[in-house]
Amino acid sequence: MIVVQTSSQRIEYLDAIRGLAALSVVVYHVITSHWDWMKEAKVAMMVFNGADAVAMFFVLSGLVLSYKVFQRDLVIDAAYYRSFAVSRVFRLYPAFLIMLVIYYFYEHRGENYLTLWAGSRTGSI
Repeated sequence: MIVVQTSSQRIEYLDAIRGLAALSVVVYHVITSHWDWMKEAKVAMMVFNGADAVAMFFVLSGLVLSYKVFQRDLVIDAAYYRSFAVSRVFRLYPAFLIMLVIYYFYEHRGENYLTLWAGSRTGSI
């Protein structure tokens, strides 16, 4: 039996499992980046298997996203698809772009940011 809140139509226990899968990925990355040389860390890496947790997270995310499609009273037309696509872009891309900027500055730490692009010019147009 699936218990769904009628106001927001969320499946809460699937959100909890997705959260545990995401937490497992974080723990896996922390273990492998700091303590991968220890025998105990090898056992912990088997428990917190990052690849399986990522696969479970994506499968559950696909289920949660497609849950609305399987409701009988939903009409899927061009307007629905357009609003869905726009809402997904505005939800995902800001976090992606922020992380891209953070990664760029992390990779180029210690460099002079004002002259970073000056060396890439070839002089010809």
